[in-house]
Amino acid sequence: MALKAPPAGSIALSGANVSILGKLEAPGGNISAVVYNISPSLAAALRAGGSGSVLPLPNRDRGQFRLGNGAVINAAGLIVDNRPGSPTLSSVPKVTNGGTVSRDQEGRDRRTH
Repeated sequence: MALKAPPAGSIALSGANVSILGKLEAPGGNISAVVYNISPSLAAALRAGGSGSVLPLPNRDRGQFRLGNGAVINAAGLIVDNRPGSPTLSSVPKVTNGGTVSRDQEGRDRRTH
Protein backbone atom coordinates (compact mmCIF):
# COMPACT_ATOMS: atom_id res chain seq x y z
CA MET A 1 0.00 0.00 0.00
CA ALA A 2 1.24 3.51 -0.75
CA LEU A 3 0.26 6.94 0.55
CA LYS A 4 1.57 10.00 -1.26
CA ALA A 5 1.06 13.62 -0.21
CA PRO A 6 1.33 16.45 -2.73
CA PRO A 7 4.66 18.32 -2.92
CA ALA A 8 5.33 20.17 0.37
CA GLY A 9 2.38 18.31 1.91
CA SER A 10 2.17 16.30 5.10
CA ILE A 11 1.30 12.82 6.33
CA ALA A 12 0.56 12.49 10.05
CA LEU A 13 -0.14 9.13 11.68
CA SER A 14 -1.05 8.59 15.33
CA GLY A 15 -2.41 5.75 17.41
CA ALA A 16 -1.80 3.26 20.17
CA ASN A 17 0.44 1.42 17.69
CA VAL A 18 1.62 2.48 14.24
CA SER A 19 2.92 -0.02 11.69
CA ILE A 20 4.24 1.12 8.33
CA LEU A 21 4.41 -1.76 5.90
CA GLY A 22 4.24 0.06 2.56
CA LYS A 23 5.39 3.39 1.16
CA LEU A 24 4.83 6.90 2.56
CA GLU A 25 5.90 9.84 0.40
CA ALA A 26 5.67 13.59 0.95
CA PRO A 27 8.12 15.27 -1.48
CA GLY A 28 9.73 18.15 0.41
CA GLY A 29 7.04 17.82 3.07
CA ASN A 30 6.60 16.33 6.52
CA ILE A 31 5.91 12.78 7.65
CA SER A 32 5.22 12.15 11.32
CA ALA A 33 4.15 9.22 13.45
CA VAL A 34 3.13 9.47 17.11
CA VAL A 35 2.35 6.40 19.21
CA TYR A 36 0.53 6.61 22.52
CA ASN A 37 0.92 4.32 25.50
CA ILE A 38 -2.16 5.90 27.10
CA SER A 39 -4.89 7.76 25.27
CA PRO A 40 -4.35 11.50 24.82
CA SER A 41 -7.76 12.23 26.41
CA LEU A 42 -6.88 10.19 29.53
CA ALA A 43 -3.50 11.92 29.79
CA ALA A 44 -5.21 15.33 29.53
CA ALA A 45 -7.75 14.38 32.20
CA LEU A 46 -4.96 13.22 34.53
CA ARG A 47 -3.00 16.44 33.94
CA ALA A 48 -6.14 18.48 34.67
CA GLY A 49 -6.51 16.57 37.95
CA GLY A 50 -3.39 18.24 39.32
CA SER A 51 -0.23 16.86 40.84
CA GLY A 52 -2.16 14.24 42.85
CA SER A 53 -3.04 12.30 39.69
CA VAL A 54 -1.08 9.14 39.10
CA LEU A 55 -0.28 7.96 35.58
CA PRO A 56 -0.96 4.29 34.90
CA LEU A 57 2.01 1.97 34.40
CA PRO A 58 3.25 1.64 30.81
CA ASN A 59 1.50 -1.02 28.74
CA ARG A 60 4.00 -3.05 26.69
CA ASP A 61 1.32 -3.77 24.05
CA ARG A 62 0.79 -0.07 23.28
CA GLY A 63 3.08 2.68 22.09
CA GLN A 64 4.75 0.48 19.46
CA PHE A 65 6.18 1.90 16.24
CA ARG A 66 6.99 -0.70 13.59
CA LEU A 67 8.68 -0.15 10.25
CA GLY A 68 8.20 -3.25 8.15
CA ASN A 69 10.78 -4.98 6.02
CA GLY A 70 10.91 -3.15 2.68
CA ALA A 71 8.80 -0.23 3.91
CA VAL A 72 9.74 3.24 2.62
CA ILE A 73 9.38 6.66 4.26
CA ASN A 74 10.47 9.37 1.84
CA ALA A 75 10.39 13.17 2.27
CA ALA A 76 13.10 13.90 -0.32
CA GLY A 77 12.76 16.97 -2.52
CA LEU A 78 11.91 16.72 -6.20
CA ILE A 79 14.31 16.77 -9.12
CA VAL A 80 13.32 19.82 -11.16
CA ASP A 81 14.45 20.31 -14.74
CA ASN A 82 13.35 23.73 -15.97
CA ARG A 83 15.81 24.00 -18.85
CA PRO A 84 14.33 25.28 -22.10
CA GLY A 85 12.91 22.34 -24.02
CA SER A 86 12.57 20.12 -20.94
CA PRO A 87 9.38 18.01 -21.03
CA THR A 88 8.79 18.93 -17.39
CA LEU A 89 9.41 22.69 -17.85
CA SER A 90 7.24 24.45 -15.21
CA SER A 91 5.13 21.33 -14.67
CA VAL A 92 6.95 20.07 -11.57
CA PRO A 93 6.68 22.20 -8.41
CA LYS A 94 9.99 23.71 -7.31
CA VAL A 95 10.24 21.67 -4.13
CA THR A 96 13.93 20.83 -4.15
CA ASN A 97 14.68 20.78 -0.42
CA GLY A 98 14.06 17.65 1.56
CA GLY A 99 11.38 17.59 4.20
CA THR A 100 11.25 16.03 7.64
CA VAL A 101 10.48 12.61 9.08
CA SER A 102 9.72 12.33 12.80
CA ARG A 103 8.59 9.69 15.27
CA ASP A 104 7.55 10.23 18.87
CA GLN A 105 6.24 8.16 21.75
CA GLU A 106 3.83 9.76 24.21
CA GLY A 107 3.08 8.45 27.67
CA ARG A 108 5.78 5.79 27.57
CA ASP A 109 8.40 5.05 30.16
CA ARG A 110 11.43 5.29 27.87
CA ARG A 111 13.79 4.07 30.59
CA THR A 112 12.52 0.49 30.38
CA HIS A 113 12.17 0.14 26.61
